[in-house]
Amino acid sequence: MTAGAEAAGAGVAALALVGAWQRAQWSTSQIMGTTLVHGPNGRELALTFDDGPNERYTQEMLEKLEAAQVRATFFVVGKYARNLPWLLRQIHEAGHVVGNHSLSHHNLVYMTGARIRAEIRDCNAALEDMLGARVHFFRPPFGKRRPAVLRIAQELGLQTVMWNSMGFDWRSGRPPKQIMKAVERGIRRNRKAGRGSTILLHDGGPRGPNADRGRPVAALGFLLERGHAAGSRFVTVSDWWPPAQA
Repeated sequence: MTAGAEAAGAGVAALALVGAWQRAQWSTSQIMGTTLVHGPNGRELALTFDDGPNERYTQEMLEKLEAAQVRATFFVVGKYARNLPWLLRQIHEAGHVVGNHSLSHHNLVYMTGARIRAEIRDCNAALEDMLGARVHFFRPPFGKRRPAVLRIAQELGLQTVMWNSMGFDWRSGRPPKQIMKAVERGIRRNRKAGRGSTILLHDGGPRGPNADRGRPVAALGFLLERGHAAGSRFVTVSDWWPPAQA
C-alpha cells in the first residue's frame, strides 16, 4: 500500500469514528448507556425545561402551566438555583418535578471522573437543601455524555433523562410557531412508533441566568392549547420511571 493510500484509509477511519461519536451523542442513543427517553403511550407528552431557573421566564412558564393544569419537569442549573431559592421552591410547590442539570452547565464529557461527580453531586446537594426533598432525575448539559457520566449519575441515585422532540428554541430569532412546528414533527414521529414524547424547551440559558426566553414562552402557550385539543395527556418524567412491570 502506498503512503497516499494509507493516509486516505486513515482519513476514512477518522471520519467513521467522528460519525460514530456524533450518533452516540444523539439524544435518543443508548450507546453510551441506558437513559429514559420516552414513555410507552404515544398520546403522552412530557414537557421538560432546561437551563433555569430564570426569574422572569420561568415564572411566565409556571403561570401558563398552572392555567392549563399541566405539570412539567424543570432541569435546573445549581448555581442559578442558589440565587433564586424562592423560585426553585415555587416550581416544586406547584407540583412540577425538579431535576439536576449540573452545578455550572459545563460539558461533562471532557471532565475527569472527580469533576463530573462534583458537578452532579454538588448540584443535587444544593437542590435538596433548598427543597427539603429528594431529586431523582438528571440531564447532562447539552445532552453530552459518555459512559462515566451516566455511571456516576446512577451511583448518585439519579436516572438520566434525555428527549425525543425539541423546538430548537435556543436558536436566535426562531419564531414561536417554528418552535411549535418542530416539536409537533417530533411528536408525530414518536406516535407513529408508539412512543410518548419527551419535549425539550428552555426557560434559561447556559451563559447566564437571564437569557431571553420570550419565544419559548409563546411556543409553550401554543403547545398547551394544541396538545389539549388533540387529546394528548401531559405527564412528568416521574410518571414514566420506574417503568411499569409487564
